[in-house]
Amino acid sequence: MILQINIYAMKIMKLLEQILESKAKDFSKKLESKIDFLVYKLYHLTNDEIKIIEGK
Repeated sequence: MILQINIYAMKIMKLLEQILESKAKDFSKKLESKIDFLVYKLYHLTNDEIKIIEGK
């Protein structure tokens, strides 16, 4: 479990770095969506919970 969390944390950190580098390029929305997806997986959220979070 800890290894899985570390893998997600590393992926999230890498994507955050890419967002900071790409803010000027307007590519950040796609990267932010990838981070959202990883966080949802990390916390084992259901589709219904994700819909609540995203306001759908």
